[in-house]
Amino acid sequence: MSEIMKRVSTALLRQAGDIDKLAGVNSIATISDATARLNKVLLSAVNGIVETRSRYLLRASAAICISNQLFRVHHRTNSMHLFDQVMRPMLSTRQLHILTDRAPKADSVEFRYWARELLQLAFNDCPNRSKNKRTILIYLTAASLGCGIAPSPVLLSAFNLQAQLGPIVEHIKSGNGAAFELHMKTWMPWFAKFELILILKEKVTFMIWRTIVRRVALVTDPANLRSDSDAQISLKLLAEGLKIAYQDDSYDMDDAQMIVLCMIDQGYARGGVRHVSATVTKLHIPPPSALTKLASKPYGHELYNID
Repeated sequence: MSEIMKRVSTALLRQAGDIDKLAGVNSIATISDATARLNKVLLSAVNGIVETRSRYLLRASAAICISNQLFRVHHRTNSMHLFDQVMRPMLSTRQLHILTDRAPKADSVEFRYWARELLQLAFNDCPNRSKNKRTILIYLTAASLGCGIAPSPVLLSAFNLQAQLGPIVEHIKSGNGAAFELHMKTWMPWFAKFELILILKEKVTFMIWRTIVRRVALVTDPANLRSDSDAQISLKLLAEGLKIAYQDDSYDMDDAQMIVLCMIDQGYARGGVRHVSATVTKLHIPPPSALTKLASKPYGHELYNID
């Protein structure tokens, strides 16, 4: 039953997205209706959890998977205010740690990424003298970087994390992909200890691509980065930017196109690719505050927007 729930929810969201595309660029009516229905499915998965080991595992897997699907849709449709509708039933189980531990690793890691608000609350409430506060900050930073939010150097230094995490923030700012990959190799055992390798490589890579695309757009025309305008950039020029950022001459226009399409698919940019002229048209790169609602919260000296 749980596997059926996962497959049906995936198909429902895919079909709803296709219908909205046909209806118009800004239409999200069908996807909104689909997410409302999936919220009910999520409640069913959570409420139906029983202590029988095999059934518990299946229900946990379905609940985490459906939660991640809802998080992704709310992120893509700029409806992050609906995150709490997903978190509420998950928190009501009072066994969230068991759910995430028993779900497939890929699903549980993604869920923890989307649930970074819980980490922020845990960090704020944890006493400064507690050893757990440093661990919470490690996972909070990993969850925040993909949203364009970074801890201040002062905060990282206070918890002896500047050497491990500070350079990643700088590499995102500069779009230095080669330096980021070298840093990950250097600190691989440390990141592996906290099971952060995969999520950092995926989310930080997107942010580095975002910086590279922004800089190419700026070189093309400084007016491209105005919040009220869309940019048009050459895939050839973007490929050259990737060669410099990664110190790798093998990047070509196909790679540049793939990266742009991945960014659009994951909500890090909007626009399209015109194959005839090999350009990215109507490109818009949202600021960090549009990547997640949490970026606009006043964290003071603790966290700040990378841009």
